[in-house]
Amino acid sequence: MITYLYVNNYKSLVNFRIEFDRVNLVLGKNGTGKSSVFHILLQLRGFINGFIRTSDVFSPTSLTRWMKSMVQVFEFGMEIGEKRYIYHLEIEHEEKMSGCHVLAESVKCNDKIIFERNDTYTNWYNNEYTVGQNLRVDPTVSGLGIVFDVQTYSVLFQFKKSFSEILFFSPNPKIMSNRYERDTAYPNVELSDIVSVYATLQQTQMKNALELQNCMKQINPAFEEANMNFDMYGKTLEMNFRYLETSVSVNFSEISEGERMVFSLYLVLIAYIKQGYSVFIDEPDNFVSLHEIQPWCRGVEEACLSDGQCVIISHNAEVIDYFAGDCGIWMNRLRSGESVVENNPFAIPKYGEFLKYSELIAGGYNEVQ
Repeated sequence: MITYLYVNNYKSLVNFRIEFDRVNLVLGKNGTGKSSVFHILLQLRGFINGFIRTSDVFSPTSLTRWMKSMVQVFEFGMEIGEKRYIYHLEIEHEEKMSGCHVLAESVKCNDKIIFERNDTYTNWYNNEYTVGQNLRVDPTVSGLGIVFDVQTYSVLFQFKKSFSEILFFSPNPKIMSNRYERDTAYPNVELSDIVSVYATLQQTQMKNALELQNCMKQINPAFEEANMNFDMYGKTLEMNFRYLETSVSVNFSEISEGERMVFSLYLVLIAYIKQGYSVFIDEPDNFVSLHEIQPWCRGVEEACLSDGQCVIISHNAEVIDYFAGDCGIWMNRLRSGESVVENNPFAIPKYGEFLKYSELIAGGYNEVQ
């Protein structure tokens, strides 16, 4: 799981540090930097995997406007079993905003260096923590993107593999396709390929697919089952409902946006969070009614008691009231411009003991300092 993120000189994030637990609700007004935290980790995942170059990730417009430094710093911690990893990256932007390159990059495992580079060398350390390879690497790509002997460098590869499997979602039911395109083990960010993911789930994890259908029945007693179906348009997802004595089959694209969202959220919960994945999800409650989102919150909480991790951004009153007290990460934007993580602003009794967190927030009690 991700334990912390440190960022300096990126938009409003200046000498910024945020720490994560198993269950996290990131709260704050619009513009406080909540989505920037998600975006940075998502982009770092692509960069470390070798899919994108520095200029595709670190735009010159992302530099903090009031800082003179041309160097951005990113660091995060990750726990995998008994191993504690720290990834550190420094990006230097060139004059006249003509591009940027890696100034320094390193990975530590239990405080021992297992990978390091600067502008002149790159060292990969083997499982005995001695230098195994030393090569020159393109300064616009991550040194971790180069493939080499997995067994010799399994400690380093475990870090890379685990970070690549962290999932980031900003669900949009409006663009969720009803057709199966290809086998998909991991959904894309907007969950537009959720039908392909469900088809794969049915083929490889039937027990989880049945659990998902049972959850749908509990939320909507009229729901019967979901099945992949071949028709003139190819393979599509068909939802079956029973109204009185009549069974009705409808295409996934025909159900409401809220129903598509609920189906997708429970798939994410059952197929990923419950299986020990770290999942970051932005606004999961859009289009979802209050009585539908609360059991999902309970499911997330229970799944994260063991291996799973979930980090949620939400403005939904039900989600806030469920998670904010014990799991809230409160972000604010100071008048000086930078984003900060602060202590729970409502922990002081003066705000009253009978108001919900959502009511306190709606009342504007956490004003910018």
